[in-house]
Parts: sequence; C-alpha cells; structure tokens
Amino acid sequence: MKRTFIMVLSALAVAIGIWYWVTALNNTNASSLSESDIQSLVKQKYEGQIERIKKVDNQFHVQLTNQNNTYEIMVDGVSGDIVDFSKVSKSTNQEKPPPQLTEEQAKKKALEHVQGTVENVKESNEHYDITIKSDDGTHIVKVSRPDGSIENISNPPKNEQLTTLINKEGAKKIALEKVKGTISSVELEDDDDQLLYEVEIDQSPDEEATVLIDAYSGEIISIQFETDDD
Repeated sequence: MKRTFIMVLSALAVAIGIWYWVTALNNTNASSLSESDIQSLVKQKYEGQIERIKKVDNQFHVQLTNQNNTYEIMVDGVSGDIVDFSKVSKSTNQEKPPPQLTEEQAKKKALEHVQGTVENVKESNEHYDITIKSDDGTHIVKVSRPDGSIENISNPPKNEQLTTLINKEGAKKIALEKVKGTISSVELEDDDDQLLYEVEIDQSPDEEATVLIDAYSGEIISIQFETDDD
C-alpha cells in the first residue's frame, strides 16, 4: 500500500511538471510577437506613417502619424489586441510655409534688374525695399519676401538736376531745423514712386513729430505732430 501511494505521488509530480512545462512553453510562444509583427498589425488597422515602436514590459507603444494628427497606440505583446488608442497632438508633418527670402538674396534679385550700388535696405513682413544708385539715378526695387519676385521698380526723377539722393544725416539736419527734439528714427520711403525720408522726432515723453522730406530736393513735404492722447 505504501509503495502504491509513493508511485501515485511520483506520477502526480511528473504530471504537474509536464503541465507546468507545457504552460510555460505556450506562454513563451504567445508572447513572441515581434516588432515587425506589431508594425504589420497596426498598418492593417490604421492608415498613416509609423514614427516609432517601443516595447514596455509586455506591451508595444506605437506612434502613428497621418496627415492630420499624431496618435499613440498601445498593443498587447501576446494577443496583438489594441489596449489603448489616443490622440497625442496635431501632426508636425503638416505643410510648412516656404522659407522667406534673406536680405542678401533680395539684394541679389534687385541687382539682377537694376545695375548699381545698394545704398539702403528696408525690410517689412511682405517685401524688401532695396535702394540702388545707378548711372541714371536712384531706384527703389521692391522684392517679395515669399517668392523673390520683383513687385515694383521706382523710376528716377524726371528732373535730371535732382539725381543725387541726400543722405540720412542731411535729412536729419533738415528736419531739426524745423522741429526741435531728439530723432528716434529715419527711414527712406517709396510713396508712389516718390522717394521720401520719414524722420521721427521725440519732442517730449508724450509728444512726437513726423517729418516727411523729399529725398532729392530736401523739401519738407509735411510735418505731423502726435501725442499719447491721439
């Protein structure tokens, strides 16, 4: 009887051992989904570009980007089931605006149309105003920042005696002869093909004057006074 009992226990132990080994083997095989398997599974279910796949414990974290958004997908490493699907952010792959033209590129574009020497460059959000002194006078070439196209070329004055552009120091002197104060800025403007210096003068902490001067003749076109209350 004792011997039979021992044999039964031995058989039971062997059976338990075999069951444990088979179970462990099945678990090993079940968790053997590879990164390539996960990638194929996600592509079958969703449209978009897989940016990265990372395994954490027994799950795969997949980042998927389509033309509109970026998603984070969690996939069970054993069954291949989708555990979680969440929107992360708007896609960083959306179409980006084209690069803006640099100042040096704008100068080169302007000199392709007007030969001479660049004397001044004024930059705005939409274009560059390139002042070029040539043999027949001074031109302002307006160059588009987005695409480098030439928007306008101002012609030199018809009066041949006024072909010399006064410099900024000259414009400052003319302005201060009429308005007392401290000059805060001097800009060369193209107003309907007329070159003007815009001189801003601080008269006091809350008072400012703007003087417009013909860039060739030095004639004062207008004086505008402003206060902080305006």
